[in-house]
Amino acid sequence: GSGFSMLDVVVVGAGISGLATTKSALEEGLSVECFEATDHVGGLWQYTKDGYGVMQCTTINVSKQNYAFSDFPFPADAADFVHHSEMARYINAYADHFGVRKHIRFSSRVTKLTRHSGDSAAGNGDDVVWRVEVEDVRTGVTSFVLAKYVAVATGHHQQPIIPSFPGQDTFPGPLIHSIQYKGAAENHIDSSRVLVVGIGNSAVDVAVDAATRGASKVFLSTRSGAWIYPNYLFGTPVDHYASPALLRLPWTLVSALFEPVLGFLYGPPQQYNLFPKMRLLQTQPTVSPTLYHHLQRRNVVIKPNIKRIAGAQVEFDDGTSEQVQHIVLCTGYKIHLPFLDESLRTELGVDPEHNSFPLYKGVFSPAIGPSLAFIGFAQPASGGLICISECQSRWLVQIIKRRVSLPDAAAMRQSIEADQAAAAARYHRSPRHTLQRDPLLYADEVYALFGVRPSLWRHPTLALHLLFSSGCARYRLQGPGADPPLARAQVLQLPPPPAVRAVVYLLLLLLGLVVLLGLYRVIF
Repeated sequence: GSGFSMLDVVVVGAGISGLATTKSALEEGLSVECFEATDHVGGLWQYTKDGYGVMQCTTINVSKQNYAFSDFPFPADAADFVHHSEMARYINAYADHFGVRKHIRFSSRVTKLTRHSGDSAAGNGDDVVWRVEVEDVRTGVTSFVLAKYVAVATGHHQQPIIPSFPGQDTFPGPLIHSIQYKGAAENHIDSSRVLVVGIGNSAVDVAVDAATRGASKVFLSTRSGAWIYPNYLFGTPVDHYASPALLRLPWTLVSALFEPVLGFLYGPPQQYNLFPKMRLLQTQPTVSPTLYHHLQRRNVVIKPNIKRIAGAQVEFDDGTSEQVQHIVLCTGYKIHLPFLDESLRTELGVDPEHNSFPLYKGVFSPAIGPSLAFIGFAQPASGGLICISECQSRWLVQIIKRRVSLPDAAAMRQSIEADQAAAAARYHRSPRHTLQRDPLLYADEVYALFGVRPSLWRHPTLALHLLFSSGCARYRLQGPGADPPLARAQVLQLPPPPAVRAVVYLLLLLLGLVVLLGLYRVIF
């Protein structure tokens, strides 16, 4: 069967990025429909017993202030780092509060996306129509809609990367990817010896969960080592330190400042065999309040890369070997866009093997232009994805409304190359780091295009907060979609961390003394 209608915007996926995009479109009076393959909103934040989503133990590793929609704060009594069940409730509340849910077609998988007419790279997308084929996953019935703009918000955590080690096929026990790990009890690893491969946030969550809930021993195998951040630093959530002022300092300087602090708190990482091959800010932050606890008690033991597997015996690069009953691969994901045909994927320059996707500011392809946007295809280097996704969705809507336009294809390609060069100069070489963005720096840059970036001159009483604190409520102070009273209250609730305030006041005091000394010399 087929249905026919013409929409302003089709959104693919009802996770946080898809919800933000649908809401932004609705606020500007656009006709929008969001297609979601599952029966729920929230994407991976909705726990399911079998399938894509969080583990039973997952708690957000970014504080609620930095993992919230800019105009929808968490309840005041929520913990700083909420459990996944509370995160799912929050996302559902957002969908209901802004009337987004009635514009979502659930159990509807987008199977094919084709450019129906026109040359999208020219103009603002008006000459293009996208044909979106949708399958009802319950009945198998296919229909289609036409849209002027399509926002793909399926995210980049779609297709698991499964590495291959010599002798892997001889391993007799369960060998799974972290996407299949739901919990120690759910995956029957009580009293087992478990090997976790990787050192990202999922790997650390699995290792700690297994060690806490009954595994007799957990080994954590890593090629690159890691710096482990605590949830709190000097009593303040660690992500609150990621302010625009700090992020604009050279990353080498910030690494040099904070590496000794982490060493002072826990001892140097080398003490635990972590041996990071990169500086602190050259990699995605791995945040765990409890990993060091388990390392100190030897419940979790760090191992180097796997050399070979022989049955249940795993040999590592340092010559040691261990018997294990379970292997969990926390080895990341690659970009997977099965609904785009081969020619469109080629035109976009998608390279799943290197996790590379050359998009202007992470959203638009120079070859295709504004009619096709990718929302949330980013890895936050500090803070949370919501800030980035919301910024991208609001930018897209301003483009659709003709209030701002994209530069020409050549300028976009130049910008992409400059961004790639900057990322290559900073980050440890790995597919894990191809989509890195610092949310506040990124949002400042994009929001400046349409008057949303908060001006210090317009908000002088908030200057200290805007420079030396974090949080995305600042992006509701001015410009399209502003809610100044709510934004101001939220910004004031998140002051700079006490340690940062002390340093700022000290510097201001020293500056004052220098000025007074100068005046004294001039006068006398």
